[in-house]
Amino acid sequence: MNYFNVLVDFLHLLAMAVWIGGMAVMNFVVTPSMKNAPPEAGPVQGQIMGRFSAFAWTSVAILIITGILKIIRMGTGIFQTFPGHVIEFKVTIALVMIIIGFIVGRILVPRLGRLLQSDGPPPMDELQSIQGRIQSLAKINFYLGVIILAAVALI
Repeated sequence: MNYFNVLVDFLHLLAMAVWIGGMAVMNFVVTPSMKNAPPEAGPVQGQIMGRFSAFAWTSVAILIITGILKIIRMGTGIFQTFPGHVIEFKVTIALVMIIIGFIVGRILVPRLGRLLQSDGPPPMDELQSIQGRIQSLAKINFYLGVIILAAVALI
């Protein structure tokens, strides 16, 4: 038994569990719980999102590193097989998820923060629009992650 390979596999699975599991908690526990919260709860939700974001991006980095190590272990010939095609599919979907995460974390959330920190009450229509986009993209990302898990079950 090669303990390095076992460690790489374990870290890959753990990172995926943290990423997808965290998205499930954010989408189906935190966000609905905050829906009826008073506006003063906004900073708390921001802290929760910030902490999850750190875990999510760390998980993505671990997935990339361990994924590369796993592909090196399997050899490039793997891409001529069905499992290799599943890996290609996984990587493509993961890249879409990373792009969505970047849009949410680097564009929409800062825009939301600027709205909330502006003098006077924020324009509710713009605030709700940004929140709606963030929630929609977060759900899309979660379901894409579930698709990856389903694809992995095929191999």
